[in-house]
Amino acid sequence: VTGSEHPLDPRLLELLRSLAAEHAPARIELVSGYRSPKLNEMLRKKGHHVASHSQHSLGHAVDFRLIAAGESTPRDPREIEAAVRALGWDGGVGTYEGRDDRFVHADVGPNRRWDGQ
Repeated sequence: VTGSEHPLDPRLLELLRSLAAEHAPARIELVSGYRSPKLNEMLRKKGHHVASHSQHSLGHAVDFRLIAAGESTPRDPREIEAAVRALGWDGGVGTYEGRDDRFVHADVGPNRRWDGQ
């Protein structure tokens, strides 16, 4: 939206690579990676559940879903959270199970978990 770019933390990329390898031939769809502070604030003002000081704005977070080969529905985010933790991930993990959108948030911040909407 703003045209700004920022690299993602390499630990996030390694996490996504590890999940892809473990669940091959599933695909990973990136929902959100880096978000400029301006875009983040715009989303927050529109009523999206976005933190005012989001890890996304630092390149420290990704939102993604995992879809099994031949399927169109994303895997249960709680299952993916368990797979992330089984890989030894020590950052934040949130699961989102909206009516029309299911995804997992992972960040390099402190070890914590939450369920979103």
